[in-house]
Amino acid sequence: MKKILIALALVVTASTPAWSIANLEILHKQNETVVFGGIQWNFGSSKPELVLGARSTQSNSTSHVTGVKFEMAIPMDSIRWKMPTFRAMGLAGSCDVQGEAGLGWNFATNHPLFALGVQAPYSTLGVNYSIPNSFAPYLGVNSLRKPACAFKANAPL
Repeated sequence: MKKILIALALVVTASTPAWSIANLEILHKQNETVVFGGIQWNFGSSKPELVLGARSTQSNSTSHVTGVKFEMAIPMDSIRWKMPTFRAMGLAGSCDVQGEAGLGWNFATNHPLFALGVQAPYSTLGVNYSIPNSFAPYLGVNSLRKPACAFKANAPL
């Protein structure tokens, strides 16, 4: 009786459709860390800022991207260039566009700041809020392309 049950189990297993095995997908996560540079303009300021930083991202099988971005904005001004702004931003979004939120320090005003922004390939848009009641919207171009995104691949047979 035991041999008959084992034989029956083998027949059932062998008769499963081949498509169920061939359509298995392996999901690959992608991690990426890049350094970048760019220029941004703060509305209300006559001189642009040189932006240098690093971004680290992870993406999952649904192409959802999360990560962090650290940057330093150096005013391109002969007087204020020694007073940069530092920001640490968390980011989340898709492979095409990520929202950013973070904290930083503005050495020109010697106050902390809160930042919200959007990063798309090679461009950024956002606003810094410094205490007390100072909003500084900005627009910039940079060398950040799309983050590396997860991909799906069929499993080998």
